[in-house]
Amino acid sequence: MLSTPCFLLYSVLAISLPWKVLAQSAGNPAFVGCVDDQYFPDDSFDVGSFDDPISCAQFCFGVPEQFRYSTWTLVPQDINRCYCSNTFPASGEIQPGTDADGGCDANTQSYIHITSSTFNLVGCRSTQSSSFEVIVSSPQQCLASCMNTGYSFLSPQSDGYHCSCGEIADLGPQSVNCGPEVWSSFEHTSGDFVANAPSGFVKRQKIRQRRLESQNLYEFCPAGLRACSVPGDERAFECLSVDSELESCGGCMYGDYGVGARTDTLGVDCTSLPGVAMGAVTCSSGLCTAFACEEGFELSLNSTCVSLF
Repeated sequence: MLSTPCFLLYSVLAISLPWKVLAQSAGNPAFVGCVDDQYFPDDSFDVGSFDDPISCAQFCFGVPEQFRYSTWTLVPQDINRCYCSNTFPASGEIQPGTDADGGCDANTQSYIHITSSTFNLVGCRSTQSSSFEVIVSSPQQCLASCMNTGYSFLSPQSDGYHCSCGEIADLGPQSVNCGPEVWSSFEHTSGDFVANAPSGFVKRQKIRQRRLESQNLYEFCPAGLRACSVPGDERAFECLSVDSELESCGGCMYGDYGVGARTDTLGVDCTSLPGVAMGAVTCSSGLCTAFACEEGFELSLNSTCVSLF
């Protein structure tokens, strides 16, 4: 294990009151996952020693800045360290934990928590029960996006954090250690998420909810991808790169997902264009580009197939 790194002192340390005097209301932490004990976000601040990851997370939320994430690390022959940050680990940095209840190997791993949420970890399973899932921009966004449902499901996978919401808790029969490709189930009572939350958290959640209601939900997808509606399920969408997606080139085939979303630019299924030879078309910069045509068609200057008859 590396020795505790040296971080830039946080500005609040410059005043006379110590961190622990400045701490305000404690949040309700939500477990994100285990990471290697050498993981430290670039924006982390070492705030001292805490006995366990929960008290570390509660402290990080309790300071006036209300940090979104905490990292708790056990340092052998030293004291346990707590780091507050607004940065979360990439999904690929999440490691297998030691149980299905949010346990990590304290000798080799650090605990990552969202510092405050209205959800509580139920456990980890190999599957999730909801009929759809999306890739979210952060673990915190998954929980916040499910704020009006009873359950939230989060899974760190190779292409990002997958998220799903639901009203039932059944994630399947197999209980597994939390970690990559595994679904963590979180529960709260739908409608009660505001009642028990600290005032600052409530305010941020209300602002977030209004924003989601007034804008489209592109923010569910990583940068460069677009949230596209899925036919047959008004709650579902998929994240696509419409600049290069062969079957949804230039836009979403079934419209953009979300309240107030754009629907003016619908995508094109390049594979269904008339006269294009099978496998002889690509989507580039949002435009279908053919490079071979079927018999009876010829390739035009704008890379489309034109009938000879």
